[in-house]
Amino acid sequence: MTAALEIEGLSVSFPTRDGWVPVVREVSLCVDEGEIAGLVGESGSGKSLTAMSALGLLPAGARMQCERLRLDGESVDGRTGREMEALRGSRIALVPQEPMNSLNPTMRIGRQLELVVRSNRRVSSAQARDIAVEYLERMLITDAARVMTAHPFELSGGMRQRVLLAMAFSCNPRVLIADEPTTALDVTVQQEVLTLLRESAAATDTAVLFISHDLAVVSQLCDTVAVMRAGEIVERGETSDVIGRPMHPYTRALLASLPANSPPGSRLPIGEGGAAADSGGPA
Repeated sequence: MTAALEIEGLSVSFPTRDGWVPVVREVSLCVDEGEIAGLVGESGSGKSLTAMSALGLLPAGARMQCERLRLDGESVDGRTGREMEALRGSRIALVPQEPMNSLNPTMRIGRQLELVVRSNRRVSSAQARDIAVEYLERMLITDAARVMTAHPFELSGGMRQRVLLAMAFSCNPRVLIADEPTTALDVTVQQEVLTLLRESAAATDTAVLFISHDLAVVSQLCDTVAVMRAGEIVERGETSDVIGRPMHPYTRALLASLPANSPPGSRLPIGEGGAAADSGGPA
């Protein structure tokens, strides 16, 4: 089977007064069609930079080196910004962490959805509107007509995240990168959004790279998981194996830090066993 997303030997560096500093080191990932793959690690471990590399959205000044970067077996490494822009949406899409930073606060939801659909599919304005309503309803938004006329600030956080899911899936992407999409949501709404993500990906055979610091969420959602520490992947495998029988000290420390595994008042073990704080890399 050809992987929907294949990353091999990815390194990302940033310039400083003392020279180039690597923040992602020789990362390799593979996500198959219909698979939900988790990428976990503490803040600053390089998870989002890895995702932004695949999307061609690295910050200005960053230097990326990659042995192989492929979408559906087609190499996209070395493509220009304009060429990558043409792939975003229709081939690879992003659901970010905070929808208020991604939705235009001055533009109605319907208009934003229509623009995204028309930029990725050859349809008329009326057809784009129908597709927008259809995908809002797929995200279990029962009052889609009202939401189409609303501004982002008129919607709850969970509703805005559903809008972003509808926006992403409306373009029929082969790969969807979900970067901590439920972090700002309460537990009940979080579960609803995760269920919609899982069911939508399964219905369309979309490959999903799910980025999170929450191993509990990953254990419920992901088929496979890779654990990232200080810019490197230190452990990977089937989710049940990594969560149930972790091999690396850092993975064991992350699991031990979960509230269910840490008695009240106990010291969290994140700094032990080779964690980022001891590595000299990004924390």
